[in-house]
Amino acid sequence: MEIVVLGTAHGRPIFGRLHTSIALRTGEDLYLLDCGEPCAAGLHREALDPHRVRAAFVSHMHPDHSCGLFMLLKEMHLGRRETPFTLCLPEEAIEPLRQFLPHVYCAPELLNFPLTLSPIRPEASVWADGNLSLKAHRNSHLWFGPSGARDDGAHSFSFVAHVEGKRIVWTGDVPRTFDELGPLLQKPTDLLLSELTHMDPAPYFEFLGQFDVGTVLFHHVYEKHFEDFIDWGAMLTRAKARLNGQVHIAHDGYRMVL
Repeated sequence: MEIVVLGTAHGRPIFGRLHTSIALRTGEDLYLLDCGEPCAAGLHREALDPHRVRAAFVSHMHPDHSCGLFMLLKEMHLGRRETPFTLCLPEEAIEPLRQFLPHVYCAPELLNFPLTLSPIRPEASVWADGNLSLKAHRNSHLWFGPSGARDDGAHSFSFVAHVEGKRIVWTGDVPRTFDELGPLLQKPTDLLLSELTHMDPAPYFEFLGQFDVGTVLFHHVYEKHFEDFIDWGAMLTRAKARLNGQVHIAHDGYRMVL
């Protein structure tokens, strides 16, 4: 299994970094974890064939996690893909997306390949095939809308995956009160794919140090955190001092074999 980080930027455009997307490769197949823009270009940049992507999973609908999906579909179409593709995203986004796709010339009936829009629901299986199983766990990243009022209609997810006998926890975006990740980390975890934008790094490192995690890969990092820790090296040193396993901070194009 290989992890290829296509984009590591946080919620604003950053020079030199693409928005959030990670490619997981197992055998000849690829899966995308989030579709920040321009994930299709990121695949090509890393010499990964978009036609090998069996499914993409969008943790929530903030634009930095979802807005690359239109060019991804267009690239698959222009490349004459014929094999089925499944796009999994929060249930409330399915129908609006279905209605919008014709306006960006990606109507499912006009594509060269079968497109399935599959809902992600809380505490439910998202995907299971011979390569990958994925289960969604709702988090509170989107529980409060712009007005400060609770919004029960917006969903954001963290995930537990099993691939090639390995257990992976993918945080998606989480709130500053990151302790809700605790239940997902109670079992030994081979790899934690964690954002590092919405929390204070120092207490987060302390929190993660409680758990049996073989490798932590930080991505989606707020650049202000680098200022707080002087540079990438200083942040990495601080993290390694608190966590039990291997620790990595991803840049665009970062690759890891697990």
